[in-house]
Amino acid sequence: REWNESANGQHDEPPDPLAVCLTFLARSDNPAMLGRLGEFEILELIGSGGMGIVLKGYHHELNRFVAVKGLHPHCATS
Repeated sequence: REWNESANGQHDEPPDPLAVCLTFLARSDNPAMLGRLGEFEILELIGSGGMGIVLKGYHHELNRFVAVKGLHPHCATS
């Protein structure tokens, strides 16, 4: 989405990367997490681009943080 100039000459706010729809995540037992994706507990959205998102996750069996990269949900359906 491009930033547009509003009627009063000011620019719109930049798109919020947290506005990405994360409804595909399963519910987590830990309230500090955004949710679960398979075996990963998702802590936060690291970034998003034109077609993808990167999430910070935690893998309990490996006892380490991981980056989980995937398609934007709107791109994954087409």
